[in-house]
Amino acid sequence: LCTQIEKSRYEFQLEALILAVENAPCAQVPIRTIYEEDNRRSHFRPVLDSLRIYSVFIRFVASSLISFAVDYVVFAVAYLLSESILPSLIVSRVFSCSANFLMNKFSVFHSHAKASREFVSFAMLALVLFALSYGGVWLMQEQFRVSPLISKILVEATLFVLSFVMQRCYVFVHR
Repeated sequence: LCTQIEKSRYEFQLEALILAVENAPCAQVPIRTIYEEDNRRSHFRPVLDSLRIYSVFIRFVASSLISFAVDYVVFAVAYLLSESILPSLIVSRVFSCSANFLMNKFSVFHSHAKASREFVSFAMLALVLFALSYGGVWLMQEQFRVSPLISKILVEATLFVLSFVMQRCYVFVHR
């Protein structure tokens, strides 16, 4: 499996660990640490290497922020025109999901897999997230009298982490 990883250096280590956790039982084993020259110098560059390690997540955050901006603006306009949550969410999701799928496939996860399979998985995930979003916004408005425009921000922030994990593990999977 590790021979299929296209990353190098610290990015390779992270990808290899993710593959190991997904495909085999893991155990913690104590090891003896040996430092060369009493660890006088390190090749780890904290800022640059951390950016490389977290680059997928950073790209996902950027893609999500762009998609959220599209979703929120379209939702706000649609809601202000219709004063109805469900149609506003549907319209905003069509726009934002289309943009999000393309950004995540090509810019975030650099997937070369068949787009049709990924699109079906992405669409199913989007429907689940849509239902959770609608339920959350409706619940906050009905039960707690929070404005749908504020509720949407709170609900979507909560669903953000779930979306990343599901896309990383099930939609844009490196096989």
